[in-house]
Amino acid sequence: MSRDLQWASVTPKRHNHVWIDLPAGIAAVLPPGCVGCGLSKEEYEARQSRGRRNVKRGKHYEHGWAERLGMRQTGGLNKEDDALNELFVGQAKSMASTRFPGWMANELDKLRARWADRIPILGILEAAGQGKKGRRLIVVDEQDWIALHVGDKAEKVIGWIK
Repeated sequence: MSRDLQWASVTPKRHNHVWIDLPAGIAAVLPPGCVGCGLSKEEYEARQSRGRRNVKRGKHYEHGWAERLGMRQTGGLNKEDDALNELFVGQAKSMASTRFPGWMANELDKLRARWADRIPILGILEAAGQGKKGRRLIVVDEQDWIALHVGDKAEKVIGWIK
């Protein structure tokens, strides 16, 4: 018996929905839907269209992002990269405003207000446990990135660095 309970929390395998149309008398008692999972056709259609809209919106944002950064859009389903050029490869992630890490933008804005003549960057440092190497990221505002790496300003900066 404990062997059967072990699998009780496992999510059931995905399946192809089998829709049945019930006669009017029975449909009043039992709502029509998928035989396997009980999902109604209306719920299924809503989920499908919402998924397609999100993918289309994400591709639109990704295309604009790659274009602004002077990169070629390469992204497709099941690809690790969304855009690249001679020097950089990138992955774009779009998300709702409520999920966007606004605190990062706020920290960059504070630095920009204090040091108007410098480009603000934000270091994200992982506090790894003992014996583990922490990861480190640098966050830069997109406008500053474009100023450094795209177009005329980039040519001046790159020339200055060399």
